[in-house]
Amino acid sequence: PASPTPPAPPPRLATAIDINMASKDALDGLPGIGPELAESIIIWRETTPFLKIEDIMLVPGIKEKKYEQIKDRIFV
Repeated sequence: PASPTPPAPPPRLATAIDINMASKDALDGLPGIGPELAESIIIWRETTPFLKIEDIMLVPGIKEKKYEQIKDRIFV
């Protein structure tokens, strides 16, 4: 018998960005992020790369509400 097909990953917008590689400008372009949070994301990932998109909520200033705004526009 054929093996079951693994579940498809959640849909991602064509404009989604890799939060471990994105430039400050790309991060700044996310809803509600801005230049200061973009810089905080970059500083955070230099020592602790994101393993899953939810990890972005570890960055001070990014809580669940902001995460909900950007989750479909980011990936790792």
